[in-house]
Amino acid sequence: EYHEEENGLMNTPHAPSVPSPPEATLASLAPRLIVHPLFGRAYELPISHAEGGHDGADPIMTQQLFGHDEPDSSLRQCAGEQQGSASALIGLAGNLSIEQHRPVDIPKLAPWLPRAEYLHELT
Repeated sequence: EYHEEENGLMNTPHAPSVPSPPEATLASLAPRLIVHPLFGRAYELPISHAEGGHDGADPIMTQQLFGHDEPDSSLRQCAGEQQGSASALIGLAGNLSIEQHRPVDIPKLAPWLPRAEYLHELT
């Protein structure tokens, strides 16, 4: 579809208008957290939203990375270098496993990382 300028001298590509999705579609895209207990009825938990990048996490991450004060660890959200490395290696191993159609041994990828069954065992 082309749009002709008022002076009639120039034709420029013009994207056709796209109709807005119905409200029900927009509502279905909203994030939801539904808990499905093993014995009991499922229920929805409210999700709070904060302003700013990464849903308000940018200032918190910046403080943890570059701040001089000890970060608030009441929620135990601060991972150490070993935990961060292990988390990245889990993703890398998963991608390699899919690509190569075989299991990947994470300790062979990073022999310097201490052996651990769970991430909380690392620093």
